[in-house]
Amino acid sequence: MRRIRLRENLGVGASLGIRLETAGDGYTRYYLDPNPATINAMFTVHGGVLATLMDTAMGSAVFTELGDGVA
Repeated sequence: MRRIRLRENLGVGASLGIRLETAGDGYTRYYLDPNPATINAMFTVHGGVLATLMDTAMGSAVFTELGDGVA
């Protein structure tokens, strides 16, 4: 996970404004900087963006518990 953190500005999450704040054993905390690309027709954050935020946080939390070389 530490190596991933060094590359946190890559991927779909980064393009949506999702940033890693902290990571530990079994948890991660991300934050979202909403921008015009993340809003829907009601001018709120699009549900797909929120689902991506949750998927990123939960998936990377799992990775904090995996041993070296395990994917």
